[in-house]
Amino acid sequence: MEITYVVFLNGVYPKNLDKLKEIVKDKRIICADGGTNTCFKMNLTPDLIIGDMDSVEKEVLEAYKGVELIRSIREKDYTDFELALMYIEKEDISDVTTRFKDKKRIDKEKRVTPVLVVGATGNRVDMTLSNILKLQSNKNMVFLTENFEYMRYIKLDKSTEVINNLSGKTFSIIPITDLEKLDLKGFVYNLDGVDIDKSIGLASNIVKDDRAYIYCEKGEMYLIHE
Repeated sequence: MEITYVVFLNGVYPKNLDKLKEIVKDKRIICADGGTNTCFKMNLTPDLIIGDMDSVEKEVLEAYKGVELIRSIREKDYTDFELALMYIEKEDISDVTTRFKDKKRIDKEKRVTPVLVVGATGNRVDMTLSNILKLQSNKNMVFLTENFEYMRYIKLDKSTEVINNLSGKTFSIIPITDLEKLDLKGFVYNLDGVDIDKSIGLASNIVKDDRAYIYCEKGEMYLIHE
């Protein structure tokens, strides 16, 4: 999956910003409000800054005076992160107070633009959980945590997810729903047609082969790996 956009949020970032800078280079950068501060620390120039600007340092906004800015009102129905995602998908963001009104939004199954999100976790628990839920709105969206762990969402319906080139990496599956007849192949700890209750986190497995496989009759889950 070729990542097109990177969204900077206002959570916790890796200490090694040079490594992060290498990961996000040559991508279109969208800063959601306070994420602009870290973008500035990394000496990067965003393509867009969006949000109500209640968390951006004044000197940072001044430094980015020539960058496209979309300023929203603070009393809105969407988070700044959601506005960034809506912008990427070319959705209408002219009225940010219509979330709970009869206004049609794009079907989440049609959200497919590859997006890497940094700064989505840490600090406020409510925002971290809210951000994680957004993974379900785009099958090609990936979070990069402060520990350089990748997190994404998959939905399987008698289908297989192939895991490539992660041999030796720690790999966790966090169920969102009950998982029916889950198969794991190519891991240190494999499974063969096991029903997994959604309260059970399959944490700290290890990928053994260059190609590993996750099959499920039906289920939704988060995948987290190094």
